[in-house]
Amino acid sequence: MVTVEINGIIAQPSDKVWKLLKEFEDVSKYHPQIKFSEVIHHQNTHVVGTERECVYYNGNILHERLVFIDDDMKIMKFEMISSTFSLKKLSVTIEVKELTIWSSDIFFTIEYASNFLPIRWIVDSFIMKPEITRAYLDLIRAMDAHLSTGCEIEEGFKLGNRIRSISRSFS
Repeated sequence: MVTVEINGIIAQPSDKVWKLLKEFEDVSKYHPQIKFSEVIHHQNTHVVGTERECVYYNGNILHERLVFIDDDMKIMKFEMISSTFSLKKLSVTIEVKELTIWSSDIFFTIEYASNFLPIRWIVDSFIMKPEITRAYLDLIRAMDAHLSTGCEIEEGFKLGNRIRSISRSFS
């Protein structure tokens, strides 16, 4: 498994950021790569076991399950069930921490295993890791813009913002 860690600042209170993330079915409203998303298992989208399907603008489909959520700590984790991406495994852990009453630090820990054997190391190092990093930085920017304006984010969203730091660890 490869691990990529990314964090950035969103100029919104942590409770507001957390509320957005808990709207599990509405990820397409703020994710610049997701065209459509829907909950396909569970009526209450805030419980472990909730499943959603995300259809990306590039045609890929991701089916994932919420496997952990802690409202007090503002941490959630979901795992891939199936996908048209070239991945054997994928899990994403999201943590929101309050910086000030007006801003939050959001942390993404992405763990994955790709299907690219025997050239996995080359693909991971030069394609997958940089692409995942870029995608999640775009996501942080888009979340900030969505929370600030209330507007839905569309394909190709680009905006500079307050990305404080990027840390990447690879295994």
